[in-house]
Amino acid sequence: MFHCNGWCFLWTLAALCGTNICIRHVNAKGVYSAIAKYSVTHFCAAPVVLNSIVNASPEDTILPLPHVVCVMTVGAAPPPSVLAAMSQKGFRVTHTYGLSETYGPSIVGLEGLDVISTQTGQPVPADGKTIGEIVFRGNLVMKGYLKNPKANEETFANGWFHSGYLGVKHPDRYIEVKDRSKDIIISGGENISSVEVENGLYMHPAVLEASVVARADERWGESPCAFVTLKPGVDKSDERRLAGDIMKFCRSKMPAYWVPKSVIFGPLPKTATGNFITDIRNDERFWDVKNLNELSIKLVETGKHETHSRVYLLLKLVLLLPVATSTVERAFSAMTTVKNKLRNSMEDQLLNDCLVTFIEKDLFVNVSTDAIVRRYQNMRSRREQL
Repeated sequence: MFHCNGWCFLWTLAALCGTNICIRHVNAKGVYSAIAKYSVTHFCAAPVVLNSIVNASPEDTILPLPHVVCVMTVGAAPPPSVLAAMSQKGFRVTHTYGLSETYGPSIVGLEGLDVISTQTGQPVPADGKTIGEIVFRGNLVMKGYLKNPKANEETFANGWFHSGYLGVKHPDRYIEVKDRSKDIIISGGENISSVEVENGLYMHPAVLEASVVARADERWGESPCAFVTLKPGVDKSDERRLAGDIMKFCRSKMPAYWVPKSVIFGPLPKTATGNFITDIRNDERFWDVKNLNELSIKLVETGKHETHSRVYLLLKLVLLLPVATSTVERAFSAMTTVKNKLRNSMEDQLLNDCLVTFIEKDLFVNVSTDAIVRRYQNMRSRREQL
């Protein structure tokens, strides 16, 4: 309800004298339970939530559905495999598109919506192939960013609101969103859509979640790097073999230069609305090295921080906390030392959380590994008491 979409979905239900059912935590079990208990007919969720619904364990689902449930999804491009699975389970999904600057899902009721060339500013042909930027015009578009004339000048160039999203226009005037312009990976002069690579990854039977970003590549400039969360029950003991299997699978589904050169396993950090956090490459507040992914790959390939949990800690600290990468590297060293002191009888995720508490309170620089061990043991003891 804190999100701009609350003005679209919740207020519409109120206008129609509908009832809003609120759940404390967004998970598949809660969604299925609400449908069965309260006869929920409509809900709105990000694609990552839909993914959790279709991959829920049998004990968390209530199928077949007691009635058709209409779903509006927005916030990211849902993988085709997820849309197909939702339909098979009895959900009727509508994919909408918009931005906070355009009053949420705004493709209806606008004066103008088009795809224009980023070079000429002219509409691209409706051939389903020529990529351009999606632009808006109309009274649903914001007046501008507060006290930021430079951003307004760029965003409203030539009388259009420039979304920053790339797409194609089909012969029936349907607009297909390809990717955000800042997320396009340029490898050897070729443009790679991270969304399309992710769609291919979602087709792999072991992949639960996937996010693709650019990593530095000495030969090609950039190359795709995939961060993957595996489905429950998948054998994770040999991550190198799994990565090779996923790359081989991708080669059978997409052009060779699209195939991720690196696959890193672990839980993916998300925003409060459930979207994956990838929007960090142009934000200097969060990191002070040339490329975050280059550092994470280096930490894995050196063998010193070989497991996915260490890479996850790197991502969590750099993405969610305004800390320098040097602090993150010290956290990795501390994790290795603590692991040795505990003789491997530790849980990586709990230790991650323990280190984060020190960093959040600006205590990490001068803290000893003995203090980290004590904090970890206290946290584990409290959890066991619960």
